[in-house]
Amino acid sequence: MDCKVYFTRRAVSAQIMTIFKSITSLVEPLSLDEAYLDLTSCVSDFPEAVQLARTIKKRIREETGLTASAGVSFNKLLSKLASDAHKPDGLTVISPEQAPAFLEALSIDKFVGVGKVTATKLRELGDSTRNRSQTPGRAASACSAWEAQEPALSLCARGG
Repeated sequence: MDCKVYFTRRAVSAQIMTIFKSITSLVEPLSLDEAYLDLTSCVSDFPEAVQLARTIKKRIREETGLTASAGVSFNKLLSKLASDAHKPDGLTVISPEQAPAFLEALSIDKFVGVGKVTATKLRELGDSTRNRSQTPGRAASACSAWEAQEPALSLCARGG
């Protein structure tokens, strides 16, 4: 990578992280342009979290010229999956009520660490399990057992 490009990316990353940290001090960076933001002290419900996500996306566009995708949910995993759902400029909300259906519809290879071979084997296992039983999918069952937490916000800024 060209040094000039590297330093430009680092500078833009710093701008994005500054925007995130102006909203909350609870920022967990994932990469140069992605982070979890814990909004538990900033918002009281999902509509407020969604409005805050719109504000952050707007600031990123105005201050860096980049688009941003955002995911709002009640835990970090779901907010990350939501932010990935509609890139490069989307905003996806997953409420506790929507989580089981969202996870059931999600392709297994969207999960970190699951490669093509493992995804194929898991799909085969899931199909054979569903054919033998009418019980809900494992993702929905696991998700319904989670207790809803306060809204979490995961943002992913990408060049557009």
